[in-house]
Amino acid sequence: MDIVLDTNILRNDLLLRSKDFEVLKDYLAKTDSSVILPKIIFDELAGLYKRTQRERGAQLTKAINHFNLTLVDETKHLQLIIPDENNESKIYLDFLIKKLNIKELNILPYKNEYLEEISKRAIERQKPTGENGQGFRDALIWLTIKNYCTTCHQKQIAFISHNENDFANDTKDDLHPSLHAECTSLGVKINFFKSIKNFIEQHSIKVDFLNEDWLYNNTNADTITEMVCDEINASKSSKMAWLIERETGNECNETYSAQDAEIIDFGEIFIYEMVDNSLIANFTVECCVKFDYEYYDTMEHWDGEFYKSINSDNHYLYISAYMSVTIKDNEVVDYDIEDFTAT
Repeated sequence: MDIVLDTNILRNDLLLRSKDFEVLKDYLAKTDSSVILPKIIFDELAGLYKRTQRERGAQLTKAINHFNLTLVDETKHLQLIIPDENNESKIYLDFLIKKLNIKELNILPYKNEYLEEISKRAIERQKPTGENGQGFRDALIWLTIKNYCTTCHQKQIAFISHNENDFANDTKDDLHPSLHAECTSLGVKINFFKSIKNFIEQHSIKVDFLNEDWLYNNTNADTITEMVCDEINASKSSKMAWLIERETGNECNETYSAQDAEIIDFGEIFIYEMVDNSLIANFTVECCVKFDYEYYDTMEHWDGEFYKSINSDNHYLYISAYMSVTIKDNEVVDYDIEDFTAT
């Protein structure tokens, strides 16, 4: 599940040094998820960083001036060189993009068509514009991420913000009912969290259980190996015949059949949380596959002519298959195979 971080989440830890961000990055890696930033948040961060640099530069200048007043020898006065705030702001945004692996397409642009809707919400004091209709930026963020949810595969997103007053319900643990109703009408889900820690408590644990051991114990090996064999046989890949020929030294005539397979190992797992609370686990599975195949056997006839006859044999190859399973209530309810490669 992709995540939107509000400006107020980053304000107190601009360089992402807290343990919470380390756990968040781990979640993003495990679930192949991304940080999504509406352009207004991205621009706010640039302005926030400039103001922070300006304020702390002023504090440092004042401290140095006070220190210099204690020195008799003016040649020993400290000199302060303040870096250019525009350049430092650019460096900071580049750092943020790299640290959180934010792709260009995940910075969601402004849309002019939002203006009328934002004005309407402000006039009618509709969430999340605030009781006085002052929340232009909150409305813009809301419309941007709601639109994103309608276009993404999972139809949902996590929105982490300290702004509980304008986005949250009375208990501060979910969206305000009116905003929740907007999502329901579109068939999307925006999961509100008031802090990264709150998000981690509910979601990091949710995906931590799904590891290689869990797949071994909760998937049906016969189902997986049968699907692998069926996928190989349906493909009729000339590359597979070439691999058999390379491994055996026999001239395969491209007639082969995967007869049986054994799971050797599960590879890296990526987890997707769907809007119905089910999980999709994508992973590779390494299998040892037994092939029956035909090959040409060249024989010399008594008159010196060479003839080819067709013989058959079997051989084992290692295959990596790309699989996915659907999990509901910690139980696998569906299997799918996307592709395979020979290793």
